[in-house]
Amino acid sequence: FDGVGASIEEEANFICENVYQFTVTLHVNAPKTIVGPPATTINIPVAVSIGVEAGSDSPFTNDFRITGSGIETTFKPRGTNPLTTPTNDELKAGRVTAAEISITVLSDFGLQQMRRRSFDTDAELAEFIAKHSYQYSKLVSLPGS
Repeated sequence: FDGVGASIEEEANFICENVYQFTVTLHVNAPKTIVGPPATTINIPVAVSIGVEAGSDSPFTNDFRITGSGIETTFKPRGTNPLTTPTNDELKAGRVTAAEISITVLSDFGLQQMRRRSFDTDAELAEFIAKHSYQYSKLVSLPGS
């Protein structure tokens, strides 16, 4: 994995020195209408991660705004089951029920090593990060959910 050390040195690529990853996930109940006798509307819980990397199985968006009149988003649904995968319009009609903040923090040793060495594969980098980091996560339910 070339260039890992160089990207760590760029000021724009980190929040503070030991923070490796910071993720915000919004949990939304999206109304889904099931056609068939009789037509039924159910709420599908969807976890929408902001700015998730390509290859992730979760729904993602790079643009998500909560306004007084609803949700504005560039949601890109993933999944092939139309009964469990909401559309962009269904997500916009949904209600945010919780927000989850997750952070991965490198140990001092891990940060020093990432500055000094390179990794041949993404798997090697992932294994190193798993051994030399701590993950913290907090889910906050929103009022009325």
